[in-house]
Amino acid sequence: MTSIITSLETENSIDSKKIPKTVESTSSKVVFPNGMSDATRSLDKATSPVRTELATLQGLQVMNPTEERTRKIVDLERQRGRIARFSLLQTRATSEQKEILKEKDTLEKLKASDILLLKKKWVDLANLLLVPVGTDPTKSTTREFIERGEHKNFIVNFGENKNINHIIGAGDVLPPTVSRVKINGVEGERKYTPRPGYYELKTGGYLPIYDGDTIEVVKIGAVDEKGLQEANEAQDKWLHERRIEDMIDNDGKALSGLPEDRKLEEEAQEEIKKQKERQKKWEKYNPESKKNFLETFGEVLDRETSKYGIPKDMLVNNLFEKENRSFDPFIKNPESSAYGLGQITDGTWVDISNRLRFTLWRRLDRNNPEDQIIATCEYLNYVKNFRNCSWWESIVYYHAGEHFGDKNVRAAMAVNAPIVARMENPKSPTAEDYVMAAAKYYGVTEYMSV
Repeated sequence: MTSIITSLETENSIDSKKIPKTVESTSSKVVFPNGMSDATRSLDKATSPVRTELATLQGLQVMNPTEERTRKIVDLERQRGRIARFSLLQTRATSEQKEILKEKDTLEKLKASDILLLKKKWVDLANLLLVPVGTDPTKSTTREFIERGEHKNFIVNFGENKNINHIIGAGDVLPPTVSRVKINGVEGERKYTPRPGYYELKTGGYLPIYDGDTIEVVKIGAVDEKGLQEANEAQDKWLHERRIEDMIDNDGKALSGLPEDRKLEEEAQEEIKKQKERQKKWEKYNPESKKNFLETFGEVLDRETSKYGIPKDMLVNNLFEKENRSFDPFIKNPESSAYGLGQITDGTWVDISNRLRFTLWRRLDRNNPEDQIIATCEYLNYVKNFRNCSWWESIVYYHAGEHFGDKNVRAAMAVNAPIVARMENPKSPTAEDYVMAAAKYYGVTEYMSV
């Protein structure tokens, strides 16, 4: 797929060849009311609150410079650029793109499958979601710039959209000619199975991306017709799965009026029926106590812990009880997308479900407590293998994230005061110090010899 996008100021995020030329796009002399085109007026309105806040902070920075204010200004500049590109996408969208964007007036309201479907409808995701490093944070890139090697280093610009962190990957955003990248300094190569994207060279693990992550293009090469066909098939399959999942979250209703969504609506509704049948088994479960939890789910706990060799007591006492004290499979974290017994986030759930799809030969049901236990054990085992660590360490990395390292420490410390209180040297924090402190907090030190 070739993008025709040129820059933020021209045909931002859409295929300009598919849009009829208007007076505005063909004449540089036309005079608009108030001196503004519709696109410029919309853009001015959308970015006004951020520009006002920026002006205030920049004035304060001149009088009293601080590092914290500098970071805030950069974040706001990224936000302004993100709003601007999304605003122009809305203004200049094709009819199909407008159907996907209907009732979604900010990037934060888009689901992951919305973004993947926009890509299929010729939206340049690199233009929409990446900021070139070393430039004005409001500047943009394009797939064409990347393919020509003009832009090689980027910051991921997802903003507050937690629907796409970890689900939209670098492989979705970058052109298929980019065969090798570094994500936060970790080198990976492009693969198309089981999930299109980049996989770490050393471990073979998938490399996700989150807002604020860095991406460096390492190698660009030609993609032959066979490789491109495989890529498109893999991406179509990935989009299909994500679209169904998002429709299930939408009570089985189509997410747009596009014909392909109407067709998928039937599949989503059928899957919901199957899930409700499976859920009947647990309708009377009352999450009153650990004893009730063990009695109700003893069979699946024994089966799954035995499969991987996970210490069962550790799983129950140091993971489920720490993450979900009430053993309630329907609890959602108000601060994130974490949900259920193991408090697994949206992106991680997608990864787990994708890995198990061809083992279970069905979708994992996030509202089924049994499936939550299955997913938790699979992910814990995945973390152990990915980190090449012990079970007690895998519990800590389960909480912190399998990619946790020195660069993540300060952000983790900011929201985990009880762990900080157990660190040896919080003023000069390291990942190792944080992990040891977390082990004390999660109570897994007794398993250090396991």
